[in-house]
Amino acid sequence: MSQGYIASGLSALANATQTGAYQLSSIAYLNQFTAVTATLNSCLLPANPQAGQICKIRNDSATFFSLNVYPQLLGQINSLGANVAFAIPCYGVVEFIANVSLNWLVSTSSIVPFSSASNVSGSTNTVVYTANAYTVPLSFAGNTFFLPAAGAATVVNVPTAVGNSGLRYKFQLSALAGNTITITPVAGAFNGCLLNNVTGRVTCIACTAKATIVFTALATAGSTLEIVSDGTNYIATGFGTLAGVGWA
Repeated sequence: MSQGYIASGLSALANATQTGAYQLSSIAYLNQFTAVTATLNSCLLPANPQAGQICKIRNDSATFFSLNVYPQLLGQINSLGANVAFAIPCYGVVEFIANVSLNWLVSTSSIVPFSSASNVSGSTNTVVYTANAYTVPLSFAGNTFFLPAAGAATVVNVPTAVGNSGLRYKFQLSALAGNTITITPVAGAFNGCLLNNVTGRVTCIACTAKATIVFTALATAGSTLEIVSDGTNYIATGFGTLAGVGWA
């Protein structure tokens, strides 16, 4: 069968090395994974490819776990090093091109539109919470905005960043915060750059390895925060008025 065959409905396997990872066919041009059910689920690039051979992989699992893609034993992807996996986030699609028999290069990568009920591309779902503590559901990733009401949840817990490359949440204040709202991941830390508009000028507050991130009590309606997992920590970006969004 010529290259162009599509392998759909694949299930990744729970292995953190090449041994036991799901072996991709050498004749499939596109491999679609619909079951990536846990951290470190993995697959293995085709054995003995011809130079220039293309292998595309989609992670279409609805469970928001990233898919680890391994080269063959002693092989390498980009410059990651021998036997190191390349992580494809949920709803990510990556094109690999064989350089030599054991090494692959990433040609293109992108995120396809969300399609699950709580993550409809082109629309925004909203969740307004008023409890003193709120736990963000894993399934609400993507285009859902979380709108803490004035004086509401002072403690917000988000799912672990570890092993969840591409996991994304958006927060936006619907009113003056009124109190400090602290956002904490189950595991992983926050890195990134927050922008604050201070008396007509924008300043950048950059930091690394912070355990929590906050909307301060003075944060006004419209202050926003977006966090995206890199598989280990969350990368945070936000914008607010004076003392709107900050590190803790």
